[in-house]
Amino acid sequence: MNKAQTYLLGMVCQLKPDHELVRDLQYDSEVIQAFTASATKLTREDLFGKAPNGKYAFEYREVWQNFSKILKMMEQSGEPLRPEDIVKPVMDGKSLLRMAESRNALDEIFVPAIWKGRMEAMENAWFTLSFSERNKYDFQRIRSAVAHAEGRTTREEQLEKAGISADKMRVALRLGDLRDVKVALERHGDHLRSADLFLRDNSNDTVLDSFAAWNSIDSWMPELLKHGEVPAWHEWLTSRAGNRTPLAKALEHGTAWKLFRPEYWQKNPDDMLRLYEHVPPEKRGTIHIHESLSKIMDTHFADSVDIGALKTRASLFTPITGREMHGVGGEIVRVMPAMLEKTWKNIDLIRENLRAAGQDLALSDLRQRVGFVDDTLLHVAVRHGQFDAVLRLAKDTRDVIALDDLLAKNARGQCVLDDLVQQGKIKNLMEPDLWVGRVRDMVAVWNVLPAAARKDIDFGAIHSRVNILSLREGLKNRQPQPGSP
Repeated sequence: MNKAQTYLLGMVCQLKPDHELVRDLQYDSEVIQAFTASATKLTREDLFGKAPNGKYAFEYREVWQNFSKILKMMEQSGEPLRPEDIVKPVMDGKSLLRMAESRNALDEIFVPAIWKGRMEAMENAWFTLSFSERNKYDFQRIRSAVAHAEGRTTREEQLEKAGISADKMRVALRLGDLRDVKVALERHGDHLRSADLFLRDNSNDTVLDSFAAWNSIDSWMPELLKHGEVPAWHEWLTSRAGNRTPLAKALEHGTAWKLFRPEYWQKNPDDMLRLYEHVPPEKRGTIHIHESLSKIMDTHFADSVDIGALKTRASLFTPITGREMHGVGGEIVRVMPAMLEKTWKNIDLIRENLRAAGQDLALSDLRQRVGFVDDTLLHVAVRHGQFDAVLRLAKDTRDVIALDDLLAKNARGQCVLDDLVQQGKIKNLMEPDLWVGRVRDMVAVWNVLPAAARKDIDFGAIHSRVNILSLREGLKNRQPQPGSP
């Protein structure tokens, strides 16, 4: 600041003529000349500069006591102080925020004139302060003043009207016991809201910092879902003053997989993928994102498929027009009726309609790759619990389920055999009739099964039976045909 600007600031702050900041400036020729020419203006840059005496204006208590007048002057001159002006280091590496903190003047800084419309920036600035310093002030009162200037109320105020403190709400969410808060909210025409998850205490913690709250997600998330209050994807990434995001906390607690359940993202699967992009690659194995996408796909496209209209093989494999989904890498996934659970639940009826038209499915149709993780359609069928339908198809068409059909892996390294193990279908797979003439393949499958899947299965008896059936089949094929020489 030059002499005239310093004197102007002294006038605004009503400093006495002998005050250290303005002493000897009243009759200074430079000051008189500037005021005579009406050429004195104070910019933000000037305000943060050193005064002629080598000090900063904000080193003086009297300046802070008149800070509101300075704000008004700066606004009138077209140079209003902005949130970024408060936090950037400008005075020998110190920010205005730190200067205010060191002079117990934070209540002058945290006012609506600076932070209106910038609540998040204000909270970020606030939580950079030491805990002991924050405890000297009522930050909720400060937040309320800014919210009121914006024409709204804070969530804490809304809860208080219903007789619920922020602490009580956090405890209810942490324990998963929402009965009392639901009754209190309903009495006031309100309900659980996504904002309740992000109520911050003076330690900069939300309820989502605790393992208990994530463990209770099955209590509060359905309630939010019911009222259309499931947080947007970016809200799970919110942070104040660099603290860990809710997603990071969920990953830390080993509960992030719950956040990616398909029912929470039915309307916005692309948003689920946006959030998934923020999961570190080494943590993604715990989240079954592709299963969630498949379930969302089943729900989204089910109403586009008329089972009675699937009367040709082509109708099963023609992509549904006008609608699409995206995979994890952003690629477009074309969805066909043969990929949907609805179709496989009605596969016997569909095959009847196909046969009436002189057609039928074949196992070769089910070997094509589809979907979010490059599954075979055979794998899709098994995942939907229709392995028995696949066995009937193989029998009806006199085809066999090959070793590759069972062991071919999708993009996640999963194969049909994995699903059959999980579903407890190995006894069905080990029916001797399926392996006639293919003893080696059967043994190969048996050898890769986990021990738990072999339990209660007499493989020796099955092996003997398959050998006998194979021998009979071989003899049958060697018998001379009528009319042969």
